Amino acid sequence: MSEAARPESSPLQGSVHVVSHTHWDREWYLPYQTFRVRLVNVVDQVLELLESDSGYRHFMLDGQAVALEDYLEIRPEAAGRVRRRVEEGRLSIGPWSVLPDQFLVSGEATVRNLLLGHASCAPLGGVSRAGYMPDTFGHIAQLPQLLRRAGLDSFIYWRGHGDECVALGSEWIWEAPDGSRVLAVNQVGGYCNASALGYEEIWEILVGRQPDLERAARQFLERLERVAAASHGRVWLLNNGCDHHPPQPELPAILERVRQLAPGLRVQHSTLEAFLEELRSQGAQLPGWRGELRAGRQAHLLSGVLSARLYLKQENERCQRLLAEELEPLEALLHAGGGRGLPDGLLREAWRLLLRNHPHDSICGCSTDEVHTEMESRFAQLRQLGEEGLRQLMGQATALFAPQAAGDLATCLTAWNPLPFPRRDAVRRWVILLPEDRPVEELELVDEAGRPLPFRVLERHWLERFWGIDYRSCVDWREQDCLLRTYLERFGSRIVREAGAPGLTDQFVLLEFQPELPALALRHFHLRPRIQAAPEPPLRDAVAAALISAEGAWLENAALKVWLKPDGRFDLQHKASGRRWNGLGLLEDQEDAGDEYDYSPAAEPELHSSAGRRGLLYLDEDTGLGATLRCEFSWPLPAGLTPDRRRRSAERIDCPVVLRLRLRADCPLLDLEVEVDNRVRDHRLRFVTPSGLVDSAWYTHGQFELRRRPLTLPDGADWVQPPQGTAPVQEFSLLEAEDGLGLALFNLGLPEVEARVEADGTASLVQTLLRGVEWLSRDDFSSRRRQNAGPTLFTPGAQCPGRRRARLALLPYTGGWQAARVREWSRRWRVEPLLRQGVDAGRMPEAGPLLEQDLPQVVEIAALRRQPARGSLIVRLCNLAEHPVRETLRCGQPLRAAWRCSLLEEREAPLATAGMDLQLELGPAEILTVELELASN
Repeated sequence: MSEAARPESSPLQGSVHVVSHTHWDREWYLPYQTFRVRLVNVVDQVLELLESDSGYRHFMLDGQAVALEDYLEIRPEAAGRVRRRVEEGRLSIGPWSVLPDQFLVSGEATVRNLLLGHASCAPLGGVSRAGYMPDTFGHIAQLPQLLRRAGLDSFIYWRGHGDECVALGSEWIWEAPDGSRVLAVNQVGGYCNASALGYEEIWEILVGRQPDLERAARQFLERLERVAAASHGRVWLLNNGCDHHPPQPELPAILERVRQLAPGLRVQHSTLEAFLEELRSQGAQLPGWRGELRAGRQAHLLSGVLSARLYLKQENERCQRLLAEELEPLEALLHAGGGRGLPDGLLREAWRLLLRNHPHDSICGCSTDEVHTEMESRFAQLRQLGEEGLRQLMGQATALFAPQAAGDLATCLTAWNPLPFPRRDAVRRWVILLPEDRPVEELELVDEAGRPLPFRVLERHWLERFWGIDYRSCVDWREQDCLLRTYLERFGSRIVREAGAPGLTDQFVLLEFQPELPALALRHFHLRPRIQAAPEPPLRDAVAAALISAEGAWLENAALKVWLKPDGRFDLQHKASGRRWNGLGLLEDQEDAGDEYDYSPAAEPELHSSAGRRGLLYLDEDTGLGATLRCEFSWPLPAGLTPDRRRRSAERIDCPVVLRLRLRADCPLLDLEVEVDNRVRDHRLRFVTPSGLVDSAWYTHGQFELRRRPLTLPDGADWVQPPQGTAPVQEFSLLEAEDGLGLALFNLGLPEVEARVEADGTASLVQTLLRGVEWLSRDDFSSRRRQNAGPTLFTPGAQCPGRRRARLALLPYTGGWQAARVREWSRRWRVEPLLRQGVDAGRMPEAGPLLEQDLPQVVEIAALRRQPARGSLIVRLCNLAEHPVRETLRCGQPLRAAWRCSLLEEREAPLATAGMDLQLELGPAEILTVELELASN
């Protein structure tokens, strides 16, 4: 080595903790099992190195237990070796199950992530106490509270900073909206800031080449200088490892050479916990900050993942709802009533499958087509478990068959209300009447007390006994309807019969009725022979509809009136305020020259809107409990980008569009469904809702919070990635004026929205419905400063071709979002009653209510489940308001005891109970987990 290239002594003085690790993307540019083969090799090397070299002190398995689970499934004989190294403090595992994208999964999913991560690590010697999240694409504002309530008081990360980082430096105090605080440490330069020491290029470590010791020492000191420049003290962290990297066995020798060159440094091959302990011992007064980390000043944020492969986000929302809001509450209800419940392992497996789809390269939609095809399979498996679990549980209350043959048993419909407040909603259900049953005209529908309920027959078919599925046990009427219509369309000529036809001919009847359902309860309704030959009580005509072919169509109920136009736009009048919103529902389509990570306009942008399309209008139905209008038009859109990607193609391809508007009786919501047959490429489709409000506040519902967002963006001229106007959203977003007039937009699994300020100063909500690209990563567009975020791989599945459906709803309101009960209406819209058909076999007592809450408009119940170890009831709540509230949980049984618990469901303090009630004080934005022991426990 020449004298000029030899490292000079370093003037740095302080303490350096070097943590060896591998960042393990379970699936990304290669599928899971391919990476798994590499994982086994890496963990084998780690264990062998720790066992053979006492100088190699420690290795961290990326803060996520899933890597170790995947390894031990292949090498179960290594469990003892792993446990010994963990107990010695030389191998760190957990605390997470997976490293998720925090904005694309529910807050409750993040809680279960911590719970399952701790549960996986406990038998293997213990869990890391460092809040490590190295590569997540931004961080939610409530993360400090979640960490603290799980017993973690630190946060080590890379991405997400805006201009606040200048004052904060690399160590600071992060505060959640409720005031919870953690010590935050930024991995300056990323989680690979001391990776592949001694190599000219980072990838060389993967092929077994020997590092240059002098180069390694020089690289170490150069990278440390950058870390030290951002620090408030003299205790620093460097990370020796990177994506899928094996351990670097030469590290002890490299560190010894560094000590020789920098005698003022105390260099340790260390752990995150040891680093944090020494950092705190400095006693430095660190700056603080409150808010989410979702900006790109120092590192790419990759905000386009909010809308990449939206079909995955929609399926994820459905699966989260199935587990946390339908299955687990029902299981807890039946268990509290002495029922069988479900095996703990089944529920654990369902959550395990869900979490396997939550890593940031998975749910973000920024992997190869093969990876995302496997994700669809995992979602399907989860649905199979969860939906069969629902059928089994509801089967405890509704028998499909009588225990013995008996004549004229009444058909029973069992309804499950999964919400913690009562409701009265119109429900639909295909009911199958067997040949021995009476015609539906001779039946009446009654509740348990024998009170008649008006119902209406919407459709009827006589079908030969040719079931491909037991429609009676299907609990989701939309799934039931889809299955039956597929048979009618594809097999109708074979099975459709006339009334009274000989043979086994069943009567399929689509009923609609409006039951009263208590909170978290099962209720039975019976179709029985009419006792009196009286006409069926009429349904109140709460929705009036008319079709005007030349000018459009309109719907009206007590709260709203809506006019639909031939181009799919509509006007909406809110009767309580007298306000009329015009031109809602415009579709905008623009090119997308980006990749799976980021949207980008082309050099010569081109926007197409649906305004002026000449579609056809239809009145699909008007049942008295609801009415639906439909608009259909064909929309010629550019086929894709030109080969040079500078503009959209001159070729046009028709993309059929269907818009459905539905009003329901006694409901202030307008239901919307947009269906597009996506036949073109390289574009983004959005739904525009002009609010007409000036100086309005913009809020988005997120993970355990309702976040107010700015309507203007920072300049970001010197950021690594410029700011984008889009933002994450969970259930709804809203714009609200100072006088409380507002417009809320609900969505199902569409997590990207923008509040756009128009030329006249008013704001519009712009919801992304579809984004189509065909590259995992590119480096030739403007929104990411022309840098790659991953390998340049062709991913045509990310174009999302074919029919794509989006469900939305609009809620105009006055008095502010709390008084208007926006959060409560969102849950009513998302979580529908579930029904199952059976027979009245004399063994079907009603169940519940399990629990009812007083303040659904501000207090969110994120979880309600049986505690698996103790059989008690776990309830997780969050106050969405910026002021304290007193919530009352009213149980269906007397309370024996109640406890305040940690997020990991460890009992912390007893709570006072009063009979069947528990009163709780929740501070602003507080997340609270309570455990209830009911009389039946």
